[in-house]
Amino acid sequence: MGAVYLARHEATGIEVALKVTLPKVTANETARARFLREVALTRAMKHPHVVAPHDTGFANGTFYLTPPRTSGHLPPASTTR
Repeated sequence: MGAVYLARHEATGIEVALKVTLPKVTANETARARFLREVALTRAMKHPHVVAPHDTGFANGTFYLTPPRTSGHLPPASTTR
């Protein structure tokens, strides 16, 4: 559905996880609605284990979400679903 990159927020200089939609998602109305719902639900949740996004939007044909960078690591690609 998307990709996640390590980035630096231009306005604040804070390291963030930049989650973006893939082009095929942006072109699909159902997938777009899912991503926008994820943004709305994430903003509404208030829980110590849920990170609130710094910024969200649409630029250059791509929706994006920027939660803060968290520590930890991703499992090897062979063990992910």
